[in-house]
Amino acid sequence: MAIKNTHLWSASRDLSIRQWDVASGTCVQTYKDCHELNITAVDVNPAGTQVASGSRDYYVKLFDVETAKCIGNFFARRNVVTSLKYDPVSPVVYQGSEDLCVRGWDTRSVSSVTSGNDNSAGGNVSPSVHLGGYVYFPTCISINKSSPSLIATGCKGFNSVGCEVKLWDVRATNAPLIEFAGHSHDVTDCVFLQNSYDSLPDGLENCILSCSKDGSIGIWDTKSKVKVAWVAGLAKHLTVIQLLPLEPVCSHLLKTKIITTKNGISLVFSVGAYDGSLMICTLSKISDLNTSGCQYDIEIVYTSAAYAPTEE
Repeated sequence: MAIKNTHLWSASRDLSIRQWDVASGTCVQTYKDCHELNITAVDVNPAGTQVASGSRDYYVKLFDVETAKCIGNFFARRNVVTSLKYDPVSPVVYQGSEDLCVRGWDTRSVSSVTSGNDNSAGGNVSPSVHLGGYVYFPTCISINKSSPSLIATGCKGFNSVGCEVKLWDVRATNAPLIEFAGHSHDVTDCVFLQNSYDSLPDGLENCILSCSKDGSIGIWDTKSKVKVAWVAGLAKHLTVIQLLPLEPVCSHLLKTKIITTKNGISLVFSVGAYDGSLMICTLSKISDLNTSGCQYDIEIVYTSAAYAPTEE
């Protein structure tokens, strides 16, 4: 799923991409027969003019938003795409793959297609960036908007092996700058905090927020290389993070008596779960280290009911 302004893009196993109007909830555009196998990732470029999709068919494809037509392909053997993200500054789209790497493709060098969604092109372009050395494949990607050469990736893993949050500098791709360990299962989402806030309290401006299939949430400081906040044992398969605007959300939480004070709250974010439920979380600095050895507390202040579709 990808969001830009008032539109949202979703991808499906039915090999289509749909563009939705957020306000009305209606589908305004359908990109049909985009791939030959399941579409696993989709994103929209910063200008909102181009959509990229990745699939199990080894292709990353680019589509023109206005026409919904495929304008080019990138192809690599064994490139089963697991995640995808546009660079916020450069004309590059990054994608994770089951062959244990992250590739960065320069969208200016895409192999064009002449008609429809033909898969014939795309094999003669090499990625501009290649990040390797994963134990298990990368599951999510975040790019630092202030320093776009810095990329964070989350990884699939089992029993605390391979499920790290890795920080890379794409100008030096031989090894990650830092690996943060703590999650015991797949890291399902990660995001740089500064991507969503103009200013952050001291100690958070260099941090990455991550969540995991094991029901844990962590915040990692890329400067001091330590974990600054942690909560685990949520008994939910967590899937996606969304940072929220502090003032209006806190005011609403106060008004609805979900919280009693907003004093000391540094940020607010939501975390979605596989069962369709949504958690609202607050982050607050504490005077001493907590039982997890961290200087910030994550508090789950609200949890919605799990999604239960009604059978007709």
